[in-house]
Amino acid sequence: MEWTDADVRTWKRTDRGGVVYVVVPGTSGWVSSGKRRKTAAVEWALHQASGGFAADVTLGEYARDFFIPGLCPRVKLIEQSGGKNVRKSWYNMRQVHEAYILPAWGKTMLAAIQARAFFDWLTGPLLTVAKFEGKRRPISASQRNRIHSAMNHIFAQARFDGILDRNPLDAVPRIKDERPPRGVLTDEEFRKVFPEDLAELDHVWGSRRWAVYFMVLADTGMRPGEALALHWTDWHPVPRAFIVSKGVDDLGRIGPLKTARKGVDRRVGLVGVRTAALLEGLRDGDTGLIFPGKRSDSRTGGTMRTMVARDHFLKSLERAGVDRAQPGAKTLPLSTYSLRHAANTGFRTDFGDEAARLLMGHTTEQMTENYDHAGDAELVARALKAVGRG
Repeated sequence: MEWTDADVRTWKRTDRGGVVYVVVPGTSGWVSSGKRRKTAAVEWALHQASGGFAADVTLGEYARDFFIPGLCPRVKLIEQSGGKNVRKSWYNMRQVHEAYILPAWGKTMLAAIQARAFFDWLTGPLLTVAKFEGKRRPISASQRNRIHSAMNHIFAQARFDGILDRNPLDAVPRIKDERPPRGVLTDEEFRKVFPEDLAELDHVWGSRRWAVYFMVLADTGMRPGEALALHWTDWHPVPRAFIVSKGVDDLGRIGPLKTARKGVDRRVGLVGVRTAALLEGLRDGDTGLIFPGKRSDSRTGGTMRTMVARDHFLKSLERAGVDRAQPGAKTLPLSTYSLRHAANTGFRTDFGDEAARLLMGHTTEQMTENYDHAGDAELVARALKAVGRG
């Protein structure tokens, strides 16, 4: 059939940077033309209708099984080639593929995804995470770059397979990732956040289980998702230690440690006497999750998402009278990772760098140094140990 300009429906999306969306003749559903002029968008739509590259293949149809080892052609190609990405975390890419890429682009024709439209979406306000105090928060630059990498793999493979004649993401830059430095609790703030009085402790954290969860983070230096994946079978009362081998991802699913692809697939987390006693008080004979979510979810097994823990942490700081989480504060902001940074600093001071890397699960000396927040007291203690006076 011979299509004409009159057969093309157009829609200029001001919410997508002025990109013109079209309904390609012979298909249904709006797709981005990647063009800002109506005439160029119509021309592009007619080209697709006349049999342009992959005119009838959607991203969802082509990439449904991407980043699943054993099913994904990209994983197989990279692993067989022995390239530098052979150990890349396909698991993490599958996360963003399911959470962001497929919902947004799954029904869009592969050839219809243009560089400008993808960049506007990648940098726009539509990419958000769970609500906190009634608001949705934009996802981090590092997560946006992970989406960029995953999408780039899809298009690179489509070009390799001969479905596309080019990779539109070659023109899409990565997002500038400037992570703000994290602060750590001062000694006075730590006493406010983890008071000795149990009633006061429960008030600050809202419940005993929440209090113990954050005490475990403070003692062990675990990542928030690692503590959320802990089961009672991971806990060894003697000698007060966890075997840490799993973590909860952004979707609440349990998977391997972040460092598994770098050779560190498990480590030990040591807790203090007080934390161990309070932890034992939570035991009810169950072998399931120690820190489960509010309701069981068949998809996640009842786990809690890390975003929930982060938001609870910020609210608890306010109840404790520690106000350092607000933008524009003179001191460095606090987050759940602040407890991990503080633990690293203490490990370096008390046990040395090698033990700190072992307990933190770091794979490089540089990472252990980056997590260090040594103050005057820590520097003096380390100097005394170095000269044999510690």
